[in-house]
Amino acid sequence: MKRFLKNTIAIGLLGLFGAVNAQVLITKDKTVDTPDPSAILEIRDTEAGFLFPKTDFNGTFDDNQNPVQNPVHGLTLLDTGTDRLYFWDTNITPNRWIKNFRVNDAEAILQKTINYSANSTSGVSINSWPTNPPTFNENSNTTGWTDLGVSVTISPTNATNDVFISAEGMAQLNNTNTDYYSFAIGLFVDGQLKVVRKFYAGENSACTWKKFELNGLFKDMAVGNHTVRLYARNVRKDSGTGNPGLYYGTRAPNTTCSNMNENMARIFLTAQVTE
Repeated sequence: MKRFLKNTIAIGLLGLFGAVNAQVLITKDKTVDTPDPSAILEIRDTEAGFLFPKTDFNGTFDDNQNPVQNPVHGLTLLDTGTDRLYFWDTNITPNRWIKNFRVNDAEAILQKTINYSANSTSGVSINSWPTNPPTFNENSNTTGWTDLGVSVTISPTNATNDVFISAEGMAQLNNTNTDYYSFAIGLFVDGQLKVVRKFYAGENSACTWKKFELNGLFKDMAVGNHTVRLYARNVRKDSGTGNPGLYYGTRAPNTTCSNMNENMARIFLTAQVTE
């Protein structure tokens, strides 16, 4: 306590008699009595800090309403109206009080991008082929589709957003004959069809494979969680015999189908949310 009073008196004397060549240590620790050589003023404590001077800017942070007369560059105050620290900046025109930024301050003026991704860990086979090609309607449900087991959950936090979704993978026919075939890949958001593409394998050979890609851009999705999931369905087989299975995200199991491996066949799904 005596050391604290002594330093308080020292600071008071500085104000009364002007500048002196001295260093000041404010501490409750009785075992130390000198400040760090690099500090003109040191406050040393492990259980207490110091409070900035407080004032109310009343929402005005320029010369028109200044609670401090003729502030010097770098002067720092705590605004009681916003509960934020501000410092006086003379390097900008007009001079004004600049607040100490937080993460949410930056998010308000900078775009935030979040990426989500997933990939298949096993394959899916569809063995049936429709007599008539199916039709597709936006926002329809998953009836008639087969889940490919690849999904991501996205979570926009701002009502103004762009969501870009991209998917790619492989499908391979498990056949030893020559066949042409087509299939469709659907991108569903919260169980509703949003993007669909049909793909046609026109190579008349055994074990034919086809790469698929599809993309979608959505604006201003509702804030909260949304599930993005990939589905597939066979569309048509134009030649050959029987009903060989079409394998998605994995190689066909037929021993003659050696023109594909598991890594090549994998399905990838990526969603990017920009706010």
